[in-house]
Amino acid sequence: MGERVSDSPENLLLFLLESGGFAGRAVLAGCEREIAGDGALSAAMIGRFSDIIEDEPWRYRLIHREAGMIVLYLEAEAHGLRGTGMGCCFDDVTHEIPGLKGDKWQDIYHFAMGKPVEDKRLATKPPYHHLKK
Repeated sequence: MGERVSDSPENLLLFLLESGGFAGRAVLAGCEREIAGDGALSAAMIGRFSDIIEDEPWRYRLIHREAGMIVLYLEAEAHGLRGTGMGCCFDDVTHEIPGLKGDKWQDIYHFAMGKPVEDKRLATKPPYHHLKK
């Protein structure tokens, strides 16, 4: 499974699976969106799956909701960055990286973080501007 990251906190199980540049793989796993490879961080959350939904399939939504409630959004803002959840991922690509087989563990959620970039295609208007006469 890789070697444990030696300077990570004791209660945080981080493993170095492979070193190198992964922008291309991140873009592919993130449904070929550049944001997954251009930022400071691109993360895939892997979580227990089949044993959770086997007897209670309704928990499927809870797994995704819990992954989306991570504090990375707040951490990004605290460091002058922005974060976004990415609603699409190619989970088979993500599963290949750590060598996951079967459905006990599944790719649940993807997240990208980086410096904010203004998108000229979007416009911000005051609320209810269309109601003013």
